[in-house]
Amino acid sequence: MKKKIKHIKRVKHTKTVKPVRRAQNSKAIKRTKRTKKPVNSGIRLTNKQFKDLDTAKCELYQVIQSLDGVVKVVHLHHIERMVTLLDAAFKPAYKADEARHKAIQKEVARLRLEKNGLGRFSVSESPLARICEGPVRFVRTSGWAQKEITYKSAVVYNPTYEDAFKAFKQSIEFTGDKHHVFFEGVDRLGATDNVAIYTLISGS
Repeated sequence: MKKKIKHIKRVKHTKTVKPVRRAQNSKAIKRTKRTKKPVNSGIRLTNKQFKDLDTAKCELYQVIQSLDGVVKVVHLHHIERMVTLLDAAFKPAYKADEARHKAIQKEVARLRLEKNGLGRFSVSESPLARICEGPVRFVRTSGWAQKEITYKSAVVYNPTYEDAFKAFKQSIEFTGDKHHVFFEGVDRLGATDNVAIYTLISGS
């Protein structure tokens, strides 16, 4: 009698375990499908690659117009769908780029509105843009006072255009040339003792 009871318990145990395992496996499979990441989630583009792809995307609109009536409508729909998907993918980058341009315009406006009589920022580059890496000395020679006076700045490391503009304003005081007060950029002349020499370009 005891043997039969043990045998019945063993059979019940085997019957109840198998369905439970199947249910757990099926739930695990469903959960994996729901949390599966997109294949392209790890794609990263350089600035140049992004600009090239954005330019190609804009040109696709012209391609669609030129192919209208030439190829099947279904093929044009595929191209339009690709453009729509690229717009959605690029949207965060567009917002970041717009915010960056607004920050640049704010910095340019700040420099151009300075009313201290010492220079006007007229460079097309952002004041925050870096001119080069390493040590730099800015120079400017003026012959406005019927004699050449050369201004030399202190050495600046990793200078921006705002740093160059500050040197330009100092050069106006040093040379006394208050006629050429528009800062229009820089030009590399060479290097001395491993320090790059850039001349300050001015206009009137």
